This record gives sequence, structure tokens and C-alpha cells, in this order.
Amino acid sequence: MNKDILYIVVIYGIAKEESSAWQSLQQHLTKEEMTQQVYVHDNSEHNVYLAEAYNQGLAYATQHGFRYIVLLDDDACLTEEYITSIRRIAASGDTRVVWAPLLENKDGQRLSPRHRLGMKVAFNSGLLLPVHVIREIGGFDTDYPMDYLDYRICYQLQQQGIKLCTLPVRMRHDLSLNDYSHISRERYLALLQAERRFAQDSHHMCRYRLLLTARLIKWVLTGHPYVKDTYQALMKR
Repeated sequence: MNKDILYIVVIYGIAKEESSAWQSLQQHLTKEEMTQQVYVHDNSEHNVYLAEAYNQGLAYATQHGFRYIVLLDDDACLTEEYITSIRRIAASGDTRVVWAPLLENKDGQRLSPRHRLGMKVAFNSGLLLPVHVIREIGGFDTDYPMDYLDYRICYQLQQQGIKLCTLPVRMRHDLSLNDYSHISRERYLALLQAERRFAQDSHHMCRYRLLLTARLIKWVLTGHPYVKDTYQALMKR
């Protein structure tokens, strides 16, 4: 078994064969690699939050001696260029760096990595993470069960002096939370809570309030349905 990379795919409400992540892995991995190097957490059968699903994948990687894990959303579309790049990195043996691809939306707009709240952050999907580094920070923080987990990971790693570097490869990513208008109020309140928790934990409350103020002004002007909730979050002490 190749012990370099374990691909962790979390799927929601679909068969793994319907997942674009699974389909694109099949295009670039052998049947043996698909069997041995792909860990699928079906969250429709084993309903846990994202952090716990990742921790289960991390435990599997540790148990079987993998040196790296790759986090993948079920709608990730992996390219040959991406697979080649992460294999090259794994072969180099550099395990003190975290790598993230350039994620873009359908219009070519860059989504990740980017600078937010005074630091460089990257979305979970496509992250190449050394197993021992994630274990050093205690695994994936279950205080961030889903929202802002990616920010938390990046913050913890950078606090440990681990660099977040950008792979010179582009991947398509459909951002489901682009403007919040189509999600439920309950979901948006959960996002606000996670956003505030991260700002407090990373000591960036001033930047957080500025971002929230800018969001509120924009949404007042556009008649967004969650203006009141955003205002209340801004006024909260």
C-alpha cells in the first residue's frame, strides 16, 4: 500500500459514485489506490459534524501509517495537475508545510486562499495536510463542528509556525454560502456564532466588527433578509 496520501471525502445525501470527488479520483488513481487510499465518510449514514468526520479520517490515516491527508468536499473536481503536484510534494518529504490549491468559482473569481481577519486562510477542500502536524494541534477542533473550521485549522497551524502555501494549480469550487440569501435563518445564526467565536479566539474582534459593519451596510442597501440579525450580532458585546 502507498502510505503517502489518504484522500478523505465527506459526502452528503448521495452515493459515493455520484460524488464528483469520487469520480475525479477514479480518473487519476488506479483501482488499487482507490481501495487503499480513499476514505469516504457518508454523512447521510453516519451523521456527525465535519470536524468529527475529519477526525475519524485522521484516526484511520494514523492507524494505517499515512503521512498526509487530503480533505475533499463531495463536489470537488480534482485535476491531473493537482494530483501530480501533491504527489510530488509528498515524495519530497517536506512535512512542515500545508498546501492549498487555487479555488475559483464558475466565473473565475478567486475564492481561496485569501487573507481574512489579518491572516491567510484556505477552504478545507483540497488541503494537503501532514498527519503529524494535525495531530500536534490535537486534531480538528470540535468547538468548530462545521462553520469556520477551515479558518480555525489555518490559525492553529500558523500559530505553530506552519506555513500555508498555495499550489500553482486551479480547481473549480461552487461556494454554497456566497451571499447567505438562500440559507435558512437558523443556518445564518449558526454562521454568525462561529464567525464571532473565531474572531475572539484569534484576537481579531476589531477586524471582525469592521467586516460585519461593511456587510450590514451592503445588506441595508440591497434589502437583504438578515439585516436585523447582522445588526444584533454587531451590537453584541
